Amino acid sequence: MSESELFDPLIRATGEAVWNWSLDDRIEWHDSPYSSTLGITGLLGTSTTAAWAERLHPDDAERVIASLRGASEHPERLWSEEYRLRRDDGGYATVLGRGSVLCDSDGMPVRMMGTLRDVTAEHDARRQLREAADYTSALFESLPGALYHVDADLRLVRWNAALTEVTGYTDEELAGMSATDLFPPDDRPRVSAAIEEVFASGSGQVWADFQRKDGPGLPYLFTGRRFTHGGEPGYVGIALPMAEQVALQQRLQYEATHDSLTGLANRSLLHDELTRAIEAAERDGHLIALLDIDLDRFKIVNDGFGHPFGDGVLQVVARRLRTLVCLDDTVARMGGDEFVVLAPRVDRTEDIEEMAQRLVDSFTEPFLVEGRRIHLTGSIGVSFYPRDGANGAELIDHADMAMYYAKAAGRSAFRAFAPEMAAKAQRRTEMEIDLRRAADEGQLWLAFQPKIDLGRRTITGCEALLRWDHPVHGSISPADFIPIAEDSGLILPIGEWVLETACRQGRAWLDAGLPPVSIAVNISAAQLFQRDPVGWVTGVLESTGFPPELLELELTESQLAQDVETVVAVFGRLRDVGIKLAIDDFGTGYSSLDYLRRFDATSLKIDRSFVDGMLREPGDAAIVRAAIALAHSFGLSVTAEGVEAEAQQDFLRRLGCDEAQGFLLGRPVPAAEFAALFQHT
Repeated sequence: MSESELFDPLIRATGEAVWNWSLDDRIEWHDSPYSSTLGITGLLGTSTTAAWAERLHPDDAERVIASLRGASEHPERLWSEEYRLRRDDGGYATVLGRGSVLCDSDGMPVRMMGTLRDVTAEHDARRQLREAADYTSALFESLPGALYHVDADLRLVRWNAALTEVTGYTDEELAGMSATDLFPPDDRPRVSAAIEEVFASGSGQVWADFQRKDGPGLPYLFTGRRFTHGGEPGYVGIALPMAEQVALQQRLQYEATHDSLTGLANRSLLHDELTRAIEAAERDGHLIALLDIDLDRFKIVNDGFGHPFGDGVLQVVARRLRTLVCLDDTVARMGGDEFVVLAPRVDRTEDIEEMAQRLVDSFTEPFLVEGRRIHLTGSIGVSFYPRDGANGAELIDHADMAMYYAKAAGRSAFRAFAPEMAAKAQRRTEMEIDLRRAADEGQLWLAFQPKIDLGRRTITGCEALLRWDHPVHGSISPADFIPIAEDSGLILPIGEWVLETACRQGRAWLDAGLPPVSIAVNISAAQLFQRDPVGWVTGVLESTGFPPELLELELTESQLAQDVETVVAVFGRLRDVGIKLAIDDFGTGYSSLDYLRRFDATSLKIDRSFVDGMLREPGDAAIVRAAIALAHSFGLSVTAEGVEAEAQQDFLRRLGCDEAQGFLLGRPVPAAEFAALFQHT
């Protein structure tokens, strides 16, 4: 087989021009389709080294020839060089030449073989990238302001010399620094909110003072835009110095229209935006929606963990709300834990109802604040213009009424305004006023419902239940006034009165010669999360003389899940004192096996809804059966609530339930009647 026949298939397979240099000034260029594509057909066949060298770009010739000669003297090396070669048409192509030396039997170099490939496009692309980088770098350094690039974690990635000048930090100190550390502590919440706005909407701006390394800095206007770099989100921005007068004007305008804690619009700005939205709606005929959002039981968190922690919760909530609304919507903080979303243009009421449900659902994800996972829910009221109000004030009032209606319906829900809500809202306000003086005027009292041992059929204790006899409206259901007490903060003084009254009554029964009777008292999360709940409870026991082993505190499982770590710590200290602890309304909240293991409770109460349905619904029966077995496996006793029929009692007894209470076994009665009942059993 000839050399040509040997090389031709290889040449076609490489897709490159192939050359064979005999080291004696002769180069043989093998014919291939790539040779014409590359534009070097004039070199095909046997040529001289000089003919090839004559085609080298003058700036490359000396380097390439020296490199090739050097490679021929070192057979062990592979030769690779990028250079410019003149094509047949006179233009230059950037090529990549590669080759290796072949030696004879004595190890002496006799020839060199290699390939040639056009890399013009790749070379130009690299050149363009370098030029773009050089241009960007030059632009970065030459602009009059301080430029910066921040990643999704708010860490500085890149900056220009101007930033080091205005902050006083070195490049080494700025590397990896949080962008918020460049601002005074008082400005950081507002700056963080502006940065979140950039990530949420794509762009934004905020004024603030730089916090220089050596002290206060000058006011600057910061403008940023979101972008993706290397597949990672971030933003770039520029900070331009502001004249003091302009800075002061900007500062006063911003402070007048934005909430200082969250950076959201404040009540004033919301009213302005609402006025403009109504004018546009009157002109164009579309709807406006207002969503009033209130955090359920936020006062418990605020009072229990302190106001700084509560402020942190509000900031996290504000950031989450901003990510869930449309760009044209305004999110405002009205004060406290109340937020409002204004949707200025609505085509269908169904769209807003879907948004409201989305916001409600978003609260099911816990909020991470200072390393704590906080469970909160939100209640939302919705009003529409022009259906529910002719002006902004009416829309806000009616959305607020609908929000309280959502709370009354069980919280963690939304309700749209309906005309009949106005009367109920007035009734709720009156009830709160009356409730504030109910305890002082002797309208509150405790009823005691017996708890029965299902095996021995004897009274083992009782539950103290709060009752309110209103001088005008008569007996008011706890389901109506307890939510008002929780929302208004009255639950703390009322809860203190309940615990003290129950313990004082228990002590009186003992002094009257009655056998020891265990008293269960419901407490709220607000009482559990106050500053010293254990000191409060033990203080009541000491002042009343009631034995701690006869006191059982009940807390619903949904309230227990609000802050598991605090509950575990408080329950542990209460158990050390000898107090019994019960998980109330089991099956309706968030409990897990881990919660039952960690809470160190002594008993579990099955919610009345399952007891009511267990003889009709296989699912309810299965839940009751599983709850009893689960509690016993953890060493907990079980009490079933709401037993109203013999068949229910018999079913529970067969399942091994320890105790029960309900109208069948004994209604809630005044203290004197319970004492008489207890003496006769």
